[in-house]
Amino acid sequence: MGASGASEKGKFIAISLPGGQGGIGFDDLGFSASLHRVLVPAGQSGTLDLIDPDTRKVSSIRGFANGTMFDGGHGEGITSVDEGKEFLLVTDRTARQLDVVDPKEQCLHAAGFGAGLCAVCRRDERNLGNRA
Repeated sequence: MGASGASEKGKFIAISLPGGQGGIGFDDLGFSASLHRVLVPAGQSGTLDLIDPDTRKVSSIRGFANGTMFDGGHGEGITSVDEGKEFLLVTDRTARQLDVVDPKEQCLHAAGFGAGLCAVCRRDERNLGNRA
């Protein structure tokens, strides 16, 4: 089991995430208005899950580091995600890198940026200028 979503009447509905049977562990969830998807960096499962809030359908982008056993925390695999102009930026705590994901092609586009990685990824328009 993974994330829960509120229904129209305010009740929560469990949404199963692939590979989440033993626990996942993540820092945060996000929402992409342009993709109209909830962004779930699914920790030790090794996937970035995208949930359609209307249908609750889950699609998974694979190719990230994964843990062998969930220890109850949020220090393995991908734990944070934010949206750039065309790409999703994902922190991978296991690989200690920032991954760049193409959400349209649903694939890992680039990986390996930086050894001293922060735990949470956030895009700041003020510091980007015209860059991605």
